[in-house]
Amino acid sequence: MWDGGATSLRTVPAHATAIAALAIARDGDAVLAFSAAGRVVRVHRLGGAAGDADELPEAPSPINALAAAGPDRLIAAGADGLVRPWQRGQGWGEPVQRHDGAALAVALAGDQVVSGGVDTLVRVGPATWRGHAWDVHAVAAAAGVVVSAARDGAVAVWRGGTPHLLGGRHAGAPAALALAPDGAIVASASRDDAVVIWRVADAVELARWTADAPPTALAMVDARTVAVGDAAGEVAILALPDVELPGLALPGLELPG
Repeated sequence: MWDGGATSLRTVPAHATAIAALAIARDGDAVLAFSAAGRVVRVHRLGGAAGDADELPEAPSPINALAAAGPDRLIAAGADGLVRPWQRGQGWGEPVQRHDGAALAVALAGDQVVSGGVDTLVRVGPATWRGHAWDVHAVAAAAGVVVSAARDGAVAVWRGGTPHLLGGRHAGAPAALALAPDGAIVASASRDDAVVIWRVADAVELARWTADAPPTALAMVDARTVAVGDAAGEVAILALPDVELPGLALPGLELPG
């Protein structure tokens, strides 16, 4: 049950374990892909029946995070530190990035892969960005914007390879990040049961709300629609109130004090 004014559009049938990773295909066909059992990835088409899902071949390593380039191409961050692509008809490919220790997060910035890991690094294509003091638990990218979150609760917007902290921290380690396609709004989720909506341009926290089960994965279809996976194994598709980018409020949501 969500407070804060979000409206549930749909709930995907529960998986047997907590949702480990969640992604929305960026090509607009609204394919929902997630991993809920270590190496098992299922692809749900939002326009299909609630129980319809494709199950992909088992990944070479347990999956910590996913990014979707489309219904037929995914990028996965693995517990073995490797970031691998999956292509329909080709299966799992060779690693495109490596971390020293587990790769914990992955996103797509155009055609470039963005990832974070226990080595505290953010990798963007062939580049390595340094700035976090703790494990990087989540990354998101859209419209030239890259955002990352670390185990100490810090959420940072990167500009020119330099991190700029947003205006607050979660009480617990952030579990997931998601950016709206235009890069204007970022959502962050923490195991303190909170999902926070931020405005990227000025780091203003617009709203936050909580759930009964800790949110563990996020994906944004647009600035008003967010998919939230939780520790109970469910995925909720939530409609947020209208986002007023020039102002300081999300109508219908109470601003933090």
